[in-house]
Amino acid sequence: MTWENILKSENFRIKTNFRDADFWIRRVHGDAEKVGEVLDNFHEGYIGIKVLATDKILPKYMYYWMMNIYNQGYWRQFAQGTVQQAIRVSDVKDLLRRIVTEE
Repeated sequence: MTWENILKSENFRIKTNFRDADFWIRRVHGDAEKVGEVLDNFHEGYIGIKVLATDKILPKYMYYWMMNIYNQGYWRQFAQGTVQQAIRVSDVKDLLRRIVTEE
């Protein structure tokens, strides 16, 4: 099984206000450093990620993988806004697509 097969968009559901997600990403914050922070409890307005293909990847593994992305400062380049910094659902989906095409 290759990452290309695992990180296909149909293996995940990514959207805001997603109470049934496996984990959430902070979408908006006044500080660009906090945008993209990975959380394990629901917050309204945050980006939820649900792993649909649990036979290919464990949700907890994806949680830690996304936490690593955040700790590397990846989301700072996408934070937009003047008073509130924000990332979009499409930014998260694009991250998964970009990783697949780089391998």
